[in-house]
Amino acid sequence: TYHRCCEMLKRAKRQQASYWDLGHLDKLGEGLFLEQDAKEQMEKLWSLLDVNGDGQLSSIDWDNHACGGANWQMLRSMFDLTGDHVVKPTEFIQGLKSQAMKRPLDQGCFKDVPPDHNTCVDWLNKSANRCVMNMCKELFDELATKNENLWLTDETKQQMERLWKLLDKDGDGRLTAEDWSIAETEEGKWKLLRSTLDFDDSGCISPKEFEIGLRQLALQQPLDADCFQPMPSNHVELMKATNSSANRQIQNLCKLLNETVKP
Repeated sequence: TYHRCCEMLKRAKRQQASYWDLGHLDKLGEGLFLEQDAKEQMEKLWSLLDVNGDGQLSSIDWDNHACGGANWQMLRSMFDLTGDHVVKPTEFIQGLKSQAMKRPLDQGCFKDVPPDHNTCVDWLNKSANRCVMNMCKELFDELATKNENLWLTDETKQQMERLWKLLDKDGDGRLTAEDWSIAETEEGKWKLLRSTLDFDDSGCISPKEFEIGLRQLALQQPLDADCFQPMPSNHVELMKATNSSANRQIQNLCKLLNETVKP
């Protein structure tokens, strides 16, 4: 079961791999060298936004989301640089870079006068990278807030709550390495969870990250075989059928993670 879970996560990441080659990233845009933490944050955000995994952002990614139209319009206004109604990885990266460079400097960025040009550029770059990571977190929070009404059934919520209680071993309201320090054999389980659900790389998983991560993983899974049996006759029936399938996928993921991480 552990290996099944790992393979599922690896497949999701392989879809994005070609776009996040380090050398390719560093050539996009001018004036800002992306550090590894910023690249990883951007990759996680992209995988969250590219729901159908086709390598671009479009309205299709949001057709079955609550507030999907508003989400897509916000993203399009920020990143659709060519006006062709899709956002390519290059536009996404360039858009984040450009907006980060226009943000105010960190308060502590130049608390001292830099001794030379190289130091000045290095401090500037670190400040801009922090802006990129902050923007990724802000966008994640914005989308998470807009999607809070994503039709989770009572059964799905109950399974998610039971899984959370199992994972949050010390009951402090967040998932951290301390929850998995009981035995060395559990270190891999924590790394699996953190690589998937710790969106902002803070070293802990919040309830919001936990919920949004499970939703996103579920949306990336194939539709149930009987999702369109019978075939929906209108938009309302289609949304209900898709939502029911997504809820079943979340429930299946909860069961799979429960089997994977339980002592």
